[in-house]
This record gives sequence, structure tokens and C-alpha cells, in this order.
Amino acid sequence: MASMRARLDRIKDDPAVLIDPGTVERACREAGHRWRERALDPVRTLEAFALQVAHGNTAIAHLVRLTGGGFTESAYCQARARLPVAGVRAVLDDRTARAGNSDGLWRGHRVALIDGTGVSAPDTPELREA
Repeated sequence: MASMRARLDRIKDDPAVLIDPGTVERACREAGHRWRERALDPVRTLEAFALQVAHGNTAIAHLVRLTGGGFTESAYCQARARLPVAGVRAVLDDRTARAGNSDGLWRGHRVALIDGTGVSAPDTPELREA
């Protein structure tokens, strides 16, 4: 748990450690996405999204303050809506592959999403057996 907490704190401090700009731009280009240079380009949008999730899916108004502003709540929503799903999926696949091994698996499993922010279960004999 300490390792997970340390990683989460690191992402909260600097979400850029999680997002490789070259991978994001390449994935978005390959998905046919075009964008202008603005406060919320695909890289900054994904960094903000990672920060939002790291803070327990915080409100967008809080996210704007966490990032130091520079954009509105509406602009963030529009920027996220513009991101191509195929591009985001490619970035996540790349991240999973780099975290695991060359076949893209993490500890032998294909990962679609990891979210450890809100699930808790008691340590019962039945659950341990499952």
C-alpha cells in the first residue's frame, strides 16, 4: 500500500511523469486527430485528467485550481470531448506495455483500467478463498 500511495503522491505532484508527450501526440495523429496549440492540447488535457483521477475524481472547478488555472471548466470539458478514444486507448496500451513486459500484460493480465480509488472489501475467509 505504501508503494501505491507514493506513486499516487508523485502523480499528484507532477502528472507529467505519467504522460509521455511523444506517445500522446503520435497516438492522436494516428487516430486522425488534429489540434491547435492552446492551453489544453492533447498532452495537457491528459495530464489534467490524470490529476483529476489522482485526486479522487475531484470536481472540475477544483481541478482548474490544482493546475494553476489557465483554462475554464468548460474548456476542459470540451478538450476532453475532443480527444479521440482510439488515441487515448493507444496511450494507455503503451503505458501498460511499458509498465509490464513486451506482450502488453501486467502481471500476466490484460489491463483495461486500474482504479484503486474507491473499492474496499473486508478480509473474510470467503473473499480470501475467491
